[in-house]
Amino acid sequence: MPRLTVLLMTLIGAIFSLQGFAQNKEMVVATKEAPPFVIEKENGEFEGISIMLFEKIARARDLTFRYEETELADMIDGLESGKYDASIAALTVNADRESRIDFTHPFYTTGLAIAVPKDESRLMGAVSGFFPGDFLRRWVGCVYCY
Repeated sequence: MPRLTVLLMTLIGAIFSLQGFAQNKEMVVATKEAPPFVIEKENGEFEGISIMLFEKIARARDLTFRYEETELADMIDGLESGKYDASIAALTVNADRESRIDFTHPFYTTGLAIAVPKDESRLMGAVSGFFPGDFLRRWVGCVYCY
């Protein structure tokens, strides 16, 4: 059964490893709410697992930054175009994205799945209508026997 690897941040390792990154330049960091990794508080500030990790690294490197909330597609396109210096969210690595941008090593992996009886259940019948083809069986890890 494939394991779902969730990558929470992109480019941070690459950016922080660059010796030439100006310490006085304000980084523009794209983000998208994805609890518990990125959570927007009522006051508009962000918190969450990946935010906490990023801010700890930024403090250690004495970097200044600001977050800009955007959609997933713009996070990827913005990294490619130079609009953003980093993107932080629950991002998954795939071949297309890897050909366009750099990723850190995954630091959060889950093997969670949905289990159902071997015989097709009403739950599978109801849920499978929302997903194309054999998506649930292959990617979410549902037990689905023919």
